[in-house]
Amino acid sequence: MVSAADISPAQQLAPEPRPGPESESEPLPRQDPGPDPDTDMETDQPAHLRLLNPDPKPHAGWYKVTPPATVFHPFPRLPTELRLDIWKRSLQRHRLVKVFIHNKRFRPEVKLPRPYHYQNDDGDDDDDDDENIHHYAIVVGNQALSKLLHVNRESRQIAREFYRVAFPCWFISKSDEYEARAISNQQAEKNSTASQGMFYFNPEWDYLHLVAEPFAADTLVEFIHFLKTKYDPRGVGLLNLAFGGNDLVVTETPDFNPATLDPAVRASFVQTLIQLKGFYSLHYTATGRQCEGPRSGYSAKVWFNRAMPIMPACGPPGYDLVARDPRENISRDLRRTFTDLLQARVLGQLDTLFLRFGVTQEQRRVKIQFLVAFQRDDTNSIVDRQSAEKYLRKEEEYWKWLAVGGYGPGISEEENRAEEKAFANIKWPPLTLPEEDLEKVPRPAMGFWLFPIECLQKGVGNTFVHDLSDYWPELALVRLT
Repeated sequence: MVSAADISPAQQLAPEPRPGPESESEPLPRQDPGPDPDTDMETDQPAHLRLLNPDPKPHAGWYKVTPPATVFHPFPRLPTELRLDIWKRSLQRHRLVKVFIHNKRFRPEVKLPRPYHYQNDDGDDDDDDDENIHHYAIVVGNQALSKLLHVNRESRQIAREFYRVAFPCWFISKSDEYEARAISNQQAEKNSTASQGMFYFNPEWDYLHLVAEPFAADTLVEFIHFLKTKYDPRGVGLLNLAFGGNDLVVTETPDFNPATLDPAVRASFVQTLIQLKGFYSLHYTATGRQCEGPRSGYSAKVWFNRAMPIMPACGPPGYDLVARDPRENISRDLRRTFTDLLQARVLGQLDTLFLRFGVTQEQRRVKIQFLVAFQRDDTNSIVDRQSAEKYLRKEEEYWKWLAVGGYGPGISEEENRAEEKAFANIKWPPLTLPEEDLEKVPRPAMGFWLFPIECLQKGVGNTFVHDLSDYWPELALVRLT
């Protein structure tokens, strides 16, 4: 039976796919952005903290007495072609997945993930290929794999057809290099969150955020070559790519010379650059939702940017894309967006990469966008709707504490000293908070903003706070269950 959490309910935003030449997907119709705050179910969550993200579960706005069932029991009795179409449509969503690519030359003792297709005819592991593989992939997020791979045989078949590209990897639960290194240091057996397996993705819908170690020929180039020639049965490989501020540095080192690459590897890498459809230049800021005045180092005033989306570090990778952020009350926050517009260096690195491989302007098809979101270590705790609401309440408590000061939100002097942490025994002075009408502030969103790349090319100096109100962003809403 199919769950309401797995199929897009009528109140949810439908994705706007940007299908590639191999995609048979059709755009889904535009739908209502979600429950109205005035008709939401009774909850402890204050109205101004209620998520903009659509809730797939039934709520009081839809019923008065008895809530409807969350399972559609007649589903197995539907005609086969209708069931298959429902499975397929429930998969049609974009995903942004972070993948570390480590260099096996640095750690020859590390064993590659051994999925079933690396076994020989006798059922034994075939290690002969290891000498020709110089990288291994680490995928971030316990929810990276689609649930439809595990519902039943029928859904798994459709999911495998949709996510046709599969590559061996390690899975980790936290979005940081430290946990990835634990695998490299052979601590995976002690690290209960790490596991081996296959990651399935769809090149036409999914974006891969690649974080590659040196040397690029061993990691980034080889991984992309394998995606195209070994893992994708259609030979397409990668169509949508994302890089952060320092992720392309590996392509600028003197050792990276396209002329020294194997001709077949170089050819598939060039083909991938030419066929790229989408590129996200990533900027995750850890301070973008609040400016703490004198403590910030860049402003004497205190303000909150409630409109900036929060990107869960390890939450569900699937998101729905809205062509324009529907919150009409975000103009003020757009005028004071904390972000590093020096992120434009990524554009220069990408342009250099194209030029080094002989890809001309006429050959480039890629649409480049600037992704902005709030993300820091504690957003690892956001894995579903409940934890997202808890995070917002905790954030609100911290903002209220700023006006009171002291050793920390809810921390006494004795507790602070017992913690023995950095800044222990520091009593922070209170700050003057801005006046806010909580009935008119933007509702919080879990996801990210997408700005046109022109906001980077324009450039406004080396400050941290920028007026981006001339570039009203698209809004990606993470699907929270």
